Amino acid sequence: MKPSTLLKTASGLLLFFAFSHTFGLLHRTSRGVEVDAVESAMRTVHFQILGASRTLWDFYVGFGLLLTVFLLFSALLAWQFSRLVAGQKEVVRRLVWPFVVAQAAVAVLSWTNFFLAPALVSTLVTVCLALAGWRLTGE
Repeated sequence: MKPSTLLKTASGLLLFFAFSHTFGLLHRTSRGVEVDAVESAMRTVHFQILGASRTLWDFYVGFGLLLTVFLLFSALLAWQFSRLVAGQKEVVRRLVWPFVVAQAAVAVLSWTNFFLAPALVSTLVTVCLALAGWRLTGE
């Protein structure tokens, strides 16, 4: 597969990751009495932090949406790299490897802290980016 195709595939996977993550974050369903009780406490117990009153739910949703922003940015970056390969192969090659490392870290964190779906998607993104980088190195 060509590096540009691998980068476009990574971009599509990152878009899928962003939208499915955001849907899961914002579309809440009951997961049982104990989980509902924890979520209720996260939403209702306020604390002061640097002059603002916040809840753990604010942090949960805020960090979740921050991840969405970075997943969308990563999708855009991968897509732009796919378009630059033809004329700026050396630049893309140098930039794709830090992207691989960052995405590999996301994959490890997904495997160790979350569940199968994000772990698989982030691993597939890492593989696509690494193959693109490898192909760019060999050309």
